[in-house]
Amino acid sequence: MAVMQILTLGGGGAMAAAALHHLALTTDAELVVADRAGSSAAARADELGAGRAQALKLDLTDSAALTAALENADIVLNLAGPYYRFGCDVLEAAISTRTHYLDICDDPAPTLAMLDLHEAAAAAGIIAIVGVGASPGVSNLMARLAADRLDTVERITTGWPEDPTSEIEGRGEPTAAMVHWVHQCAHPIQVLETGRLAHVQPLQKLEIHYPGIGPGWVTTVGHPEAVTLHRAYPTLQDSRNVMVITPALHDHLERTAELVAAGHSDADAARDLLQRLRQADLDAAGPAADFPWLFALAEGHLDGTPAAVGARLAAYPPGGMAGITGIPLAIATRLVASGTIDTVGVHPPETSVPPKAFFDELVAWCPGPTSADELITISF
Repeated sequence: MAVMQILTLGGGGAMAAAALHHLALTTDAELVVADRAGSSAAARADELGAGRAQALKLDLTDSAALTAALENADIVLNLAGPYYRFGCDVLEAAISTRTHYLDICDDPAPTLAMLDLHEAAAAAGIIAIVGVGASPGVSNLMARLAADRLDTVERITTGWPEDPTSEIEGRGEPTAAMVHWVHQCAHPIQVLETGRLAHVQPLQKLEIHYPGIGPGWVTTVGHPEAVTLHRAYPTLQDSRNVMVITPALHDHLERTAELVAAGHSDADAARDLLQRLRQADLDAAGPAADFPWLFALAEGHLDGTPAAVGARLAAYPPGGMAGITGIPLAIATRLVASGTIDTVGVHPPETSVPPKAFFDELVAWCPGPTSADELITISF
């Protein structure tokens, strides 16, 4: 039997490192590390151990080279951003070569564009999962665990407390992640509102009541969960993604949005934000509630009465954001490779990844809990 080949695009990055190290430890697959910088691909392949992976210099703008690389691969992991530029191009190439596809896309616009390729992917017999990292990814599956405790679900909120410290320290220029964050805070975003996708302004303050924590103020931001979760729950009327931030940080982000509205580019506005945040007291007047680091809140009805269910992780994989993003991607990849996930077409995590199988694997990489029931804290 031929050995399965997994091709990783953007393989030189930090998120890819976590996914690749996990796959090197847990599979016998042939790993191909592709990156526009051949030296980065070679360095990452060396990290994985002698003979464990091969490096490939690959420019995604070279469609012929991309197709040639995909022809030999059984699964492609796309970690090469920005997804608004490369998401659909890579997925379309994967469809043409009948290569299963997974990514960590956290941009709602390309997420919807890739989901529109569902029929073509299904016809080609491939599985494509868009946005299977931390958020989106783990957040979507926690939303399912929460929502499935209700008889009917009408509102889902996913979110996290935002701490920009890692984007500030020791940086002369904003990272691509920070520019992306500015874009999702400074331009109209899509949310589910009264049962329909709608464009609204971000940075709206909302009060939510998380069970066991109480009411607290959160701020809306553009993210894929808000535009995909209704696919799993037809009764859903409202879905938004939020940040838990201090009033001081909210004010800085509003100033950034004003710069973008005045004609500044996202990158220039991010540079301005970076400079201001370096001088700011971001801990001043903190959020009103101590929300979990990553959470989902489902609201609806249970036994005929209004009810709310919260879901959060009790522990996280090591490695910071790279670990909580890359390891879930690797777990979903293994579920595809094993046949546990077998639904063809293009899907978000909540309609393709079985939560129990996923969290049964994730718990092994989170210090402390010994079972999925201990990993996920459900609050009523």
